[in-house]
Amino acid sequence: ISFKAKEKCKKLCTKEYDPSKNKEDKEKLETLEKAMNLNYYHHFIADNMPVTWCYIVEGGSTFCATGFPVGCYVDAQGRAKDACVMDHKFKSPDTYYAFNHLNFTITYHSGIQEDWGMGGAYGRILSVKVSPRSIKHNGDSCDTNE
Repeated sequence: ISFKAKEKCKKLCTKEYDPSKNKEDKEKLETLEKAMNLNYYHHFIADNMPVTWCYIVEGGSTFCATGFPVGCYVDAQGRAKDACVMDHKFKSPDTYYAFNHLNFTITYHSGIQEDWGMGGAYGRILSVKVSPRSIKHNGDSCDTNE
């Protein structure tokens, strides 16, 4: 990520797993499923600040948490658990949805007209927000249709 440069759909990392061919991949998938069942959260830090996940709660208010879920699960009866209740797309019975795609919004002060900014050469990060999503990717495309 480059400071003071707008980026859209920049791939930061990729990882592929094949649990049908690799025992270690199968174990990793089972651990991930367990983490989703237990509603585990990631906690990221950027520039010594927590990355926040903000979402709408009952009554229309926004709540921001200093972590975000690994994923969520819809049980065999089709009941959405934990973060799956937040999106009607998570509805297939007995399905895990790993949040494998993260959108980051980084807000910063440019430093222009500030003594510390040296004419805009430096800036300060004010906040980093994340929007986790579960996306079935098709190749290297930037298409983010779930």
